[in-house]
Amino acid sequence: MRAALAIVCTFASQAQAQMACGPAEEVIARHAEINETPDSIGLGADGSQYIVLVNPQTGGWSIVKFNPSGLACLMIVGTDWTTDKTPPGEKM
Repeated sequence: MRAALAIVCTFASQAQAQMACGPAEEVIARHAEINETPDSIGLGADGSQYIVLVNPQTGGWSIVKFNPSGLACLMIVGTDWTTDKTPPGEKM
């Protein structure tokens, strides 16, 4: 039973990862549909670009990894994006 569960979890994780990746142009277009536009860009040690996409009206945000190969993968999404520079733990 445990082996079957492990196999199902592995396939579920692989399917989720596959669904979250695609050609860079398509990923940007999908985020544009929800009014998320690039806010910040950083370069990873592996040569990938990490882009924070933000919807300024809703505060929704996503971080997408753009591989040098042209593949883009959604890494994480969130809410309440702000440009406030208050250090964590201090009152905003």
